[in-house]
Amino acid sequence: MSSDGQADQSLARNQSIAAGIDYVLRPDLLIDFRFGFFRYHVNVLPNDTGTTPAKDAGIPGVNLGDTLTSGMPFVFVDGQADDQFSFGHSCSCPLLENEQQFQWVTNWTKTAGNHVFKWGADFRYAQNRRVAGDQPRSGSLGFFNSRTQGPSGGGLGLATFLLGDVSGFGRSASSVDDAGERQKRWFFYGQDTFRVTRKLVLNYGLRWEIYFPQSVTGKGAGDGWTLAQVWLMWPAMAR
Repeated sequence: MSSDGQADQSLARNQSIAAGIDYVLRPDLLIDFRFGFFRYHVNVLPNDTGTTPAKDAGIPGVNLGDTLTSGMPFVFVDGQADDQFSFGHSCSCPLLENEQQFQWVTNWTKTAGNHVFKWGADFRYAQNRRVAGDQPRSGSLGFFNSRTQGPSGGGLGLATFLLGDVSGFGRSASSVDDAGERQKRWFFYGQDTFRVTRKLVLNYGLRWEIYFPQSVTGKGAGDGWTLAQVWLMWPAMAR
């Protein structure tokens, strides 16, 4: 089986920043505050993004006039034995993602006799926008042997291809391309380091983690894509 897939490009940009301050409130009480932010941004795009080869060739309903459905579709041509071939995009792209998180942290430390008490909180707010899919958004077209076979069998995917008889079609389709998720995550803890004797130190504490339910950026934005498939027959079943 031979394949002539087109190359793609991945554009990534990662950003982060952090700042903190320590402050001695009293000789026995220390406070620290920290703020952090990171952003993960990636675009995986076909090299021919923005072009409309299917539309230019007279194939309707593939290049729909937007960036996400532009470029060459994936085409599979069935064959006999191992002489299948394919061309076009076989990746699940375009993939657009922008993930970021804000973080606020505070820790308090107090000494009292043989005890060192610590407590604090960690507040995080996560945001994510991901536009992805399983099938190529420009579409996947299959041409199978079964469409040109006779009563006694046979058939040739290349003949099906030359006739323009698409045996199966699949694509990822999005109703929106700005769907995003939001989530708050809160963490609290308290602990004590107790020096019982010179040779024995006891550590104990509690931690409470709260993961709030995710919310979305708008009505109908919880699931931004669906998988549209009309495979009449899988190639392996056509023989």
